[in-house]
Amino acid sequence: FWPTIGGVEVAGAELIRRLKERGYQLVVVTQDEGERTKETDSFAGIPVHRFPFFSVLENAELASIGEIRRSLTRLADEFQPHLIHIHNLGPQVVFQDMIFRSRPVKTLVTRHELFDPKQPVGPETIPIRVLKSADWVACCSRTVLEETHRVVPETISRSSVILNAPAMPETDPSEIPIDPPRVLCIGRFTVQKGFDVALEAFPAVMERYPGAQLILAGDGPTRADLEARVSELGIGGSVSFRGWIAPPDVPGEINECTLVVMPSRHGEGLPLVALESAHLGRPVIASRVGGLKETVRDGVTGLLVEPEDGPALSDAMLSLLDRPDKIRALGQAAREHAANFNFCLL
Repeated sequence: FWPTIGGVEVAGAELIRRLKERGYQLVVVTQDEGERTKETDSFAGIPVHRFPFFSVLENAELASIGEIRRSLTRLADEFQPHLIHIHNLGPQVVFQDMIFRSRPVKTLVTRHELFDPKQPVGPETIPIRVLKSADWVACCSRTVLEETHRVVPETISRSSVILNAPAMPETDPSEIPIDPPRVLCIGRFTVQKGFDVALEAFPAVMERYPGAQLILAGDGPTRADLEARVSELGIGGSVSFRGWIAPPDVPGEINECTLVVMPSRHGEGLPLVALESAHLGRPVIASRVGGLKETVRDGVTGLLVEPEDGPALSDAMLSLLDRPDKIRALGQAAREHAANFNFCLL
């Protein structure tokens, strides 16, 4: 949750603003981000309570686990919620399962991403138990819904798709810059996003287009690793790190680029960046994973490559940069395709 910014955080912040406008009373419980955040805070007038879920569970800090449980129990007793809305099945569900298993409170789970294939989820794990007991499961894409039904068949009759959909940008698409080309990676700097693959692929682009620029916009735990790899590859003059971009400024960043690259490794539910890029007429080159296959139609609105395939990513970028007319045609088709995505119940 805010001030951490990513697709889930943007969607969650917008959701609670809209719910508050409609008269709902809300309390946010989220992960403590250390020095960046306070234990108790507010967002848009809504109370926010933060707890170190990740660290206490990872380190098996029994005293701290007990303290968090008692604090959340007091909060539940005071607030008396009618609905618990769980965004993603992170460590916080351990405490949700502890506190609300015996309470008559409706539970909605929203799944924003797929399970990590490197961390199999067993049938008796807490995330699966939470899905089995949820009153409803909302999935951000058809891909996530299909996985949910496959892993937890009990959810088939009480689940649906609510598509991710960013707000339409207030600015119109700008003319696509071709000379020099500007390739954009934007998002949270994590291993999952695969921005290191984009770095490995970019020297081949520079060889044919010496003036090409790769812009990495965002921040996160792998930033230092990405900066070190840029130095090792000797491409510092062609790669720029923009830092965190405030959500209202994201369309402007996209509007300055030639195309957008999303080399994710796994887990993508329905990334907002792909749709934001499409709204501004920019084709996306993405990994063939998760919901990216729904937003990027291969050869029609953008290109799909296999994850972690740097040479294929290089070839895809060059195949578009060599044909500016195709960049524009794919971008226009992407804009038309993006109109199909809005906050609708399927």
